[in-house]
Amino acid sequence: MAERIERKPGAIFQTSAGPKNHSRSSVLKTISYNKLFQRIFLMTYDDIVIGGGHNGLVCAFYLAQAGRRVRVLERRHIVGGAAVTEEFHPGFRTSVASYTVSLLSPDVIRDMRLTERGLCIVERPFAGIVPYLDGRHLVLGGDPKKAQAHVRKFSERDAETLPEYENMLSEVADVLRDIANKTPPNSGGGLRALLATAAQGYNLAR
Repeated sequence: MAERIERKPGAIFQTSAGPKNHSRSSVLKTISYNKLFQRIFLMTYDDIVIGGGHNGLVCAFYLAQAGRRVRVLERRHIVGGAAVTEEFHPGFRTSVASYTVSLLSPDVIRDMRLTERGLCIVERPFAGIVPYLDGRHLVLGGDPKKAQAHVRKFSERDAETLPEYENMLSEVADVLRDIANKTPPNSGGGLRALLATAAQGYNLAR
């Protein structure tokens, strides 16, 4: 039976596992939960980050660099979130969710010394491949002329407008990179925050 953990006045936590005749495994699990919550609630932290994904880890890093006491909580046995490399088939390893690092800021790479810790970015020859049941396939990205030739197999019109589409995506990516490196405006921050919001909105509207 699933366990329920609740806070009550005068107690740090209380666990309930249903019937009184708990199995040994249920009791051991309750004890482990007790120890975990005791460690969390009896210690003082400035910030608690829920989720040890790549964004959570970066946030925790900068908070710690600023002198704050930080705790990161992750339910999985490994941290990294979408950026985790795992074996999806015997002998084959890949990033199971993160398919690009184009929004990984060079500032983050430098500050966290990721290159010194083993980060190696390998440039892929194309963005993706779409196979069809009839044996055909569509290759996206990579060399512009080759990509255009692949698209032309399916649509002459789309092939002609592909360069314009790629340029539009590049412009959007530049705006997103710029926003990603800025502190979000504070809605209650007065005139200065209002001006910052207007500046970011102007870049989005262009």
